[in-house]
Amino acid sequence: MAIQHERLLSIIEFAQQSARLLAKPAATVAQHGDFRLFEHEAQGRPALHFNQTEQDTEREIWLVVERLRELPPPACQGELMKPWLDLPQGPEGTPSLRASASNSEILEAEKPNSKSAAATSASSLPPASPIMLEDYPRKEQVRAAFCMYLESRWKPWAEEEKKRRETIRLYARLFTLRQQLEGGLVEAPSELVWGVGVGTWDCNGAAVQYPLLTQAVEISLNQQTSEIEIAPRDVEPRLETDWYASVDNQGLATLEKQAKDFFAKSSTTFSPYDRGTFEPLLRAAAAYLDPKGEYWPDHAAAGNRALPPTEKRLRVTDTWVLFARPRQNNLFVRDLENFKSKLMEGGDNIQLPRAVHQVVSEPSSSNPEVTLPPFRGLSASAGDSGGTGEAADLYFPKPFNDEQVRILQLLEVSDGVVVQGPPGTGKTHSIANIISHYLANGKRVLVT
Repeated sequence: MAIQHERLLSIIEFAQQSARLLAKPAATVAQHGDFRLFEHEAQGRPALHFNQTEQDTEREIWLVVERLRELPPPACQGELMKPWLDLPQGPEGTPSLRASASNSEILEAEKPNSKSAAATSASSLPPASPIMLEDYPRKEQVRAAFCMYLESRWKPWAEEEKKRRETIRLYARLFTLRQQLEGGLVEAPSELVWGVGVGTWDCNGAAVQYPLLTQAVEISLNQQTSEIEIAPRDVEPRLETDWYASVDNQGLATLEKQAKDFFAKSSTTFSPYDRGTFEPLLRAAAAYLDPKGEYWPDHAAAGNRALPPTEKRLRVTDTWVLFARPRQNNLFVRDLENFKSKLMEGGDNIQLPRAVHQVVSEPSSSNPEVTLPPFRGLSASAGDSGGTGEAADLYFPKPFNDEQVRILQLLEVSDGVVVQGPPGTGKTHSIANIISHYLANGKRVLVT
């Protein structure tokens, strides 16, 4: 590889390491924020569908969340208990019997049996008069009806409704997250990722709970069914090693090399529902990152998708987690990884852009004469270039001096210009003038 390519590779690796250190990589998914859904938490929830395929397009959809409505508590069986029943707002509470009920409510409940002793007793009282349950002649019937209602109707409803409302809350959170991702409703850009192979570890006092593989996913709303759909994006899965790099894990380099070979040789697309697309790599991670590490499926009970307890050894699961995290630094590091891969694959055959080539090349030992282009409307001294070509128009909306004109002239004949100066000497002012000039000439400008 040419020396320029080697230097550029060193710059990229330094930038990667700097970005990782500055980012303070997360050791746990919880450090990214509130939205996360582990596989064991999704088990048993109604209206969640996994590993679907869109019929028309064959698009993979890893998760579908139906739009549900809350169901009201079950009604009373019979009118006798109705005046005495006190229902909570949701399934988390427990129904109870009121200590008293109004005379009018009891009379309404007693209509089917208007000749009962209770009805006769209630009819002699003013309509608004309260009657204590302890004084009600049919109190034992009320209590028996309440116990039957509680066991046969309320508890089965509450158990299912709790799960139903968990799905409703998940739908609402994903719907809001979709608006944030698409509409920029939050200051920090975020991304939604699907992690596989959660590693748990108490490493020198640091609690780790983070997936080793992630795949960027997108949220969409089905216009016909109003279902939320989570589908993988058309990008490569990523090995999540930032935290391990921050603690100088000795097995990381070997694991990253194996991961690169694994994905290069893989003939199938990564999927959290296809163990063959990730299991060999997760087994390798457990072995390389910790000499005492375990691949947890070898030790967990069949069907157990819960995370193992955090201990002094690394445990790598085969379970998934869906979570949102800041994307800015993540995308920067990923861009650097892609740049590095292309540079290593192409070697000397890659032609570096001239400006980049100058950055990684030895400076010139000579100082040749440069003819600077002239600009129309300048005085003999301002921006004097000695050039004899046709003068161009200068579009500087702000006041300027000779040095600022010279920056633009040098940019016209050079691959790049470095402008140095202490605070308050007009560097930002110069940048604004130069941007305006280029935009007026129909050019594009990237400001970083």
